[in-house]
Amino acid sequence: MSRTAAEQTNPIADTPVLLASMVSWPLTGRAVGSPWRLVAAAGAVTEAISHVPLLTGTLSSTPYLGVGFLLLAVAGFLLTLLLVINDTLAVWASTVVVSALALIGYVLSRTSGLPQAPQFVGHWSYPLGIVSIVGEAMMLLPGLLYLPRFARELTAHASAR
Repeated sequence: MSRTAAEQTNPIADTPVLLASMVSWPLTGRAVGSPWRLVAAAGAVTEAISHVPLLTGTLSSTPYLGVGFLLLAVAGFLLTLLLVINDTLAVWASTVVVSALALIGYVLSRTSGLPQAPQFVGHWSYPLGIVSIVGEAMMLLPGLLYLPRFARELTAHASAR
């Protein structure tokens, strides 16, 4: 059965709605309301601020690392806002993923080293690195505390479909 012209969707006209849904995805859903969200938000802003001073040097010497630091800083500031505004499961999952990947990157850079960046190997006591680790731990630990709740809610959501 064919649809009339009025029933057919116009992709150009639907673009703002699609963009709005892409931007608002972390805000959709019920807030977890975790008492730990401010701890995680403080960790996220700490993690973001700790990567900003590294941008100029790494963007010129090791561009992939500089871009990674830039993305971590942007993600940290964004997660800070999202955790405070509406700590949905998507926001908590993003917080866990970002902090875990940042910690893994830190450990790799200090142990085996990263391509074009051997200068970080063995420098565990670098002050901004310690600040970053503390911030990322403040993001990761509250998220891990809520993983069982995440799993229950995702299972309930999937079974409701």
